[in-house]
Amino acid sequence: IAAGPDGSVVVAWQTPPTSGTAKIMASVNLDGDNASGFSGPSVVTTANSDGTLPVPAQREPIPLGVALVWDNSEGPNRGRLYVAFADQASGLSSNPDSPALFVSFAVGTISSWSEPRRVSLDASFQSMFLPSLAIDPTTGVLAVGWYGTRGLLGSETSVADYFVATSTDGIK
Repeated sequence: IAAGPDGSVVVAWQTPPTSGTAKIMASVNLDGDNASGFSGPSVVTTANSDGTLPVPAQREPIPLGVALVWDNSEGPNRGRLYVAFADQASGLSSNPDSPALFVSFAVGTISSWSEPRRVSLDASFQSMFLPSLAIDPTTGVLAVGWYGTRGLLGSETSVADYFVATSTDGIK
């Protein structure tokens, strides 16, 4: 759940997998007090996975872990809505189908989302999960946090650490 600079409220969730893939969905209430109700859901992205990820630090697979933040700052991207989620990434030659964290954004409407961008290309991550987002209220710098396990390719660790990456350009 996130609240926008104009009082709008948005919720996001992960659907159960259909045809082997899950989707990240969002719905907005434009006046924030439920008088108008929430909009019909829009697709933020279709996952590369069935919506669950194996994590060495957990016994059971975990969901994609959707996180939201609306830029209410005085920065250049005020009004931009960001969503972060974990998923399997394809196409990383050193570790195909590796875990990855993605961020996408919408401006003005939740019906049009940017192409998800990878937060890290570090192939030593064995898992990335439980993302969180924050915006600096003055500068608008976006911070993305997540738990992850790292190790040498072919080895596995069950110790999770917390990582943070920042973007000063709104993930352009």
